Amino acid sequence: MSRYLKRAPRHITEPLSVIDHQPTWATIFTKEAARIKKRCDRKIIGIDHVGSTSIPGLAAKAIIDIAVLVKDWRFMPLTFESLDDLGYMYKGDCGREGREYFTRLGFHLHVMRYDSPHYLKQLAFIECLKKSRETMDEYAELKRMLAKKWVEKPAEGIEYNREKEGFILGVLDRAGWGDEMQARILKQVTDRLFV
Repeated sequence: MSRYLKRAPRHITEPLSVIDHQPTWATIFTKEAARIKKRCDRKIIGIDHVGSTSIPGLAAKAIIDIAVLVKDWRFMPLTFESLDDLGYMYKGDCGREGREYFTRLGFHLHVMRYDSPHYLKQLAFIECLKKSRETMDEYAELKRMLAKKWVEKPAEGIEYNREKEGFILGVLDRAGWGDEMQARILKQVTDRLFV
């Protein structure tokens, strides 16, 4: 996919710090989503605010995670060009099959099909956190601890995310993640996108 990009890859260093939830994150997402939609309109079917900044009351890194949803991978080359024009850098799939990852200072974009298992897991985890303040607080505490642990290390972002994965999978397991839950979440997505 890199053949579609005009910019040379560059490294962005973002601070690894977890801060209290900021109400402005929702507004920042809305403005960036409008920019993306305007540039990529006919190539995408939806844009969602995902990740910790999307959950009111949850501490997070001050980086807005955005899911850019496509129905058909045939539009990916045009989507890549449009995101490149908006200043996003392509990072590959970063180990998540079915997701293409882009960054721009303050934003992480996850371009996926609307029925991607990765996207559906993200939505299920967000749902679990919103339902349980206790789980949300445990997750915030883990994130703060990991940020302190990895802030000085070269592979900080990778290890920070890798260590969160066990907690996330545990929450999903306790919630009953499986075919039935995945089908329920997918139905919510398709009802929202296609009705």
